[in-house]
Amino acid sequence: MGEYDDEDGAPDVTESVQLLFVRHENSIRAFVRSLQPSLADADDVMQETFLTISRKSSTFEPGSNFLAWACGIARFKVLENFRQRKRANILSEAATTAYVDAQHGRVLEALAKSPYKDNTIVIFISDHGFHLAEKDHWQKGTLWEEATNSMLMCRVPGMTKPGGSTKACVSLQDLYPTLLDLCQMPKPDHVDGKSLAPLLKNPQANWESTAISYLYDRYASIRTEQFRYIRYQDGQQELYDHKKDPHEWKNEADNPKYTETLETLKRRLPALEHMASQLVRNRKK
Repeated sequence: MGEYDDEDGAPDVTESVQLLFVRHENSIRAFVRSLQPSLADADDVMQETFLTISRKSSTFEPGSNFLAWACGIARFKVLENFRQRKRANILSEAATTAYVDAQHGRVLEALAKSPYKDNTIVIFISDHGFHLAEKDHWQKGTLWEEATNSMLMCRVPGMTKPGGSTKACVSLQDLYPTLLDLCQMPKPDHVDGKSLAPLLKNPQANWESTAISYLYDRYASIRTEQFRYIRYQDGQQELYDHKKDPHEWKNEADNPKYTETLETLKRRLPALEHMASQLVRNRKK
């Protein structure tokens, strides 16, 4: 017959299916781990798969492939688990953003009521962006838009206006030169970045992008108002046209129509030999 007998005196269907699950547990777990690397999540999925198999034992046909049937259920549970985690993570991110926004408002309201409102510069930043499953990624660790586009808000008495915004691409390295400029202090020769004062005065002012980002072992990216170019240490390249592809799905690096643009942006990045290699951390176990 199949992998179990349904004769008198033999275990009932549910118990037989459970025994088959135990027999194939390592194979099912390996399949789950290939889809869900986190051990904790794999344990959760294995438990949910076992319970589902038990409830649906009557749908298993004797003589059919139990492992294929069980892995099909496990795969569905992995996807279900991922959707639940995705929803929970997005809700958590939204809650965090709303909370921080409210506290930011409290600070600005308190400043507006204080005697320092006319001589206090406020800069509100985050150090990086955050993937929420875009392009099948979570958190940071990429050079794509979601990870490199970070929060930057400036309030400069007598210069900025409420509600002002710009599409210019700037860098966090521009903040120090900006503060020096606003405080009328000289900029040391060794300091990188440009003052954002022209954009603070006029958000529509002409601006050459300073948005160059680095990651891992000499991965580099530059973002302009229309394009993003990425160069990896092994020579691979990515080029995205944000006018046509704001979500960066189509890599135009091999498109002859963009050759001139690619070469122009490539020259804006420092050569590999001029970049420091990634530091190797020796962590004691």
